[in-house]
Amino acid sequence: FSVSHREVASICAITEFLPSYPGFLFGEEIEHLDNIITNPESPVVIILGGAKVEDKLLLIEAFSSKADWILIGGVMANTILKAWNFEIGDSLYEEKMIEKAKILGSQKAELMLPGDFFVLTQNQQKKSRELGQVKKGDNILDIGPVAAYTFGKIIQKAATIFWNGPMGKIEDKRFEDGTKAIIEAILENKTAKIVIGGGDTLMAFKILKPEYKIQNTEYRFFSTGGGAMLKYLTGKSLPGLKALS
Repeated sequence: FSVSHREVASICAITEFLPSYPGFLFGEEIEHLDNIITNPESPVVIILGGAKVEDKLLLIEAFSSKADWILIGGVMANTILKAWNFEIGDSLYEEKMIEKAKILGSQKAELMLPGDFFVLTQNQQKKSRELGQVKKGDNILDIGPVAAYTFGKIIQKAATIFWNGPMGKIEDKRFEDGTKAIIEAILENKTAKIVIGGGDTLMAFKILKPEYKIQNTEYRFFSTGGGAMLKYLTGKSLPGLKALS
């Protein structure tokens, strides 16, 4: 499943010459993603961080009428804030997505951006900044404690959760707390149907919660897909799936 969004011979052309079938895991991936698309139990919380802004903006549009909350962090948040004319200093964002982010709208879902951050200043110090107080030269590398607390409380109320992308630069211990708070809130919610996916997101569990054994349960599913998962959730055709039909 994880490479089914790639239109290459080993995925698409080979099915013309050999009997081909989806494996059990492929079927499980589609089943869990379909549940989020067609029959999510409310309240629905979508958590988006990291990069791949283009796919995630499409995901916001796709779920704006289905989700109750869409929580944003990482490069995703930086890009939207930049588009909405907030100062983000020297923070990483995706320039080509600025125009699309400017017209980002929401129907049912409440789009929630961080109200505070941890930044790395020009003199390489970690500082806390509120939205509107980020300075030129600052580099936003994590959501702040208020945002982490607020996001966590919303996650604990959810009946359906989808998460893709860390909230900050988790490979630097100074900027791992926001993502760690998301993990803790998800694990504390014992009743929600949860889908977690993307290489960086799964890596966050391994780095920040090494004692937790990543395994699928009745309520919690860890997707092997990143790009494939995002494209499927936004309604795009997967060449690897089409080749099997």
